[in-house]
Amino acid sequence: LFTNNNTSLCKYNEKTNTFKVFKQKEVSIPYRIFSIAKDKNGYVWAATLDFGIFRIDPSNDTFIRFTKKSNDPTSLL
Repeated sequence: LFTNNNTSLCKYNEKTNTFKVFKQKEVSIPYRIFSIAKDKNGYVWAATLDFGIFRIDPSNDTFIRFTKKSNDPTSLL
């Protein structure tokens, strides 16, 4: 389970009943996340207002940022 607050993205661990906190400086995800979803492959997607979409791999806590081409608002890089 992922959630966010005004200062970080958080990952909940059910087994230990704890949260792992990812600070903005650590993962380059801005504070303004407006949607978080998990896909059928287990990736977590975080949509931001101004900085694109981030794919998070919960198995190793890696983050990949996808943004649009400046001249094509329907694209993702």
